[in-house]
Amino acid sequence: FNTALASAAMFDLAKNVNIFKNAVVNNGVPVDSAAMSEVKRVFKTFTDILGILEDRWTGKKEDASSKDYDDLMQAILDIRQECRAQKQYALADAIRDKLGALGITIEDSPQGARWKK
Repeated sequence: FNTALASAAMFDLAKNVNIFKNAVVNNGVPVDSAAMSEVKRVFKTFTDILGILEDRWTGKKEDASSKDYDDLMQAILDIRQECRAQKQYALADAIRDKLGALGITIEDSPQGARWKK
């Protein structure tokens, strides 16, 4: 099982969703409800396979507590650290860069990685 590849696919999906959201918000592109339902289904499948978010998060922002958010970020940092340990630096950097594009800064230190928004 390639956890790093699975997490990269999740980040790619999130990136494309953000591009679509920006097109809807900024350019008046109509929302494709069927496509968004499929994206939610695929994302849920990813999280189920990876064992993150479990049944606590349904995809609605109002359902996610700050603990859920912290747990998700810790899972992402753990996957990134695993990539670094396996010398998959390009993937670890891609995770950091994609989080940076979302306004989340990763700080590496001898004690481990931390994040801040």
